Amino acid sequence: MAADWVRVETGKGIAYHPEITHLQLPYTSAFIRQAVLSQGAFYGKNEKNNKQGSPLFGQSRRPASAYRTRLHDYGLPGLIFDSLESYARIENKPLDNPRNPELIPLNQTWLFLVRGAGGYAGGLAHYPGSKESIGWGILGDATLWAWLSDAGFGENLAHEVIFVDDTMGRHEWEMGWDKNGIEYSLRSRRKYGTADAQTGSFIHESFHGLFGAVHVGPEEIAELRKKDPNDPRVAAWDADPNNNIMGGSHLDWDGSHGKDGAKAKIHAITLNQMDEEDIWI
Repeated sequence: MAADWVRVETGKGIAYHPEITHLQLPYTSAFIRQAVLSQGAFYGKNEKNNKQGSPLFGQSRRPASAYRTRLHDYGLPGLIFDSLESYARIENKPLDNPRNPELIPLNQTWLFLVRGAGGYAGGLAHYPGSKESIGWGILGDATLWAWLSDAGFGENLAHEVIFVDDTMGRHEWEMGWDKNGIEYSLRSRRKYGTADAQTGSFIHESFHGLFGAVHVGPEEIAELRKKDPNDPRVAAWDADPNNNIMGGSHLDWDGSHGKDGAKAKIHAITLNQMDEEDIWI
């Protein structure tokens, strides 16, 4: 569905493998969640609270004791790729090893849906010198719940696993985070947990891996404008500043654009990046 969305919106197709591979690692979903949040805390401890109006605004974030120590170097991606590398070597399956340099000319992007990863979403393209020989995208239970429910397999609980801040602006890994004082309304979380919204997240993360596409938001455009107000990307943004698949949000679906009312346009900046890549059928 995601590959077809790209074809409809851009007029170009992506070669993809139609079969899903199921992998089982020797970790509980609780461990995976702990790995995700401890990695968030590892990087987030250098941040400051940015919730306007909160008495904590401007204060350094403090990881809760449960998340002060990273469970795995490089977080969830490192855990996945270390495990896959070990498995591929033991089973003598070099094409299943994400760090096999022979994969580089194949220009592949691997996408993972991980039970226990909650609202995790991340992606990265292969670049010279990177440890992995592939591009990748990873999403968690939010996408799984939305898609499984849409296919008729139970209630959609995506809204329960999307990571959210509390009303004081604290992140979920942060000391004092209040699960009973959530910033986002249940209605908003349900909207973000629909199958369409999570397909948008899936496409968004795949674009990181496929094209090296980057987030395009007001802050990034402000930086470009400061460097060169005549940069053509600034004009592209000014012409279409919102509701794009590589914007600051993953989830720009408001029922007023495209097939089946899905409003998540591919921003012209991202489209230019796609045109420069040689991966089309």
